[in-house]
Amino acid sequence: KLALSLNGKIATQVNKSNWITGKKSRNYVQMLRANYDAIIVGTGTAYWDNPRLNLRGQFQDLQQPTKIIIDKNLRLLDQINSDNKSINGKKIIVYDRKIKKDKFSNIKYNRIDFLGIPTTENDHIDLEILFRELANLGYTRVLVEGGGKLATSLIKFQLVDRLFLFTAGILLDKGGIDGFLPLISDIINLDKYNRYILDRYKSFGNDILHIWNIDNRS
Repeated sequence: KLALSLNGKIATQVNKSNWITGKKSRNYVQMLRANYDAIIVGTGTAYWDNPRLNLRGQFQDLQQPTKIIIDKNLRLLDQINSDNKSINGKKIIVYDRKIKKDKFSNIKYNRIDFLGIPTTENDHIDLEILFRELANLGYTRVLVEGGGKLATSLIKFQLVDRLFLFTAGILLDKGGIDGFLPLISDIINLDKYNRYILDRYKSFGNDILHIWNIDNRS
């Protein structure tokens, strides 16, 4: 799920993103979250936005989705542990399994589990292995609310079944952060690109949501 400006930005160049979309869109996201087992964000989103990732308002009495934070080098432990706003619900921190467990095993963390995942040759968390491990833990419906880097990596490795793209009637500075980074492919070849099928679209005030499903025929 991404919230984009008209020119495809998810934040300003100083990482300000609250709020690109309006209140009606944010209320819909609450309903969307209620349909998923877990919500994932990356390190950057967790640091800059410090999102609560919980169900609020009329959905607050439903079971809270597990909050999964990819923090490869465990840089955000203190911030995550002291965040009283996210105390409601379970949290999982995904880290590079090469890190020694004594970095966190001797400290009491509030309702936090740790999941060590190997890294790729580029020293990034191996997302394919991560999702296999999450499936083994029973998380079969996962909503990703991370930034452009994580969204782009998921698409690059064909780990996305559905896209929820909110477009707001706002233009952000050209130096802002792109919703999709230029990492998807170095060569433009339309025959090999994934195709998405427009499932439906909705309007929420001044925002438009497009829901795209992967075309398994491509």
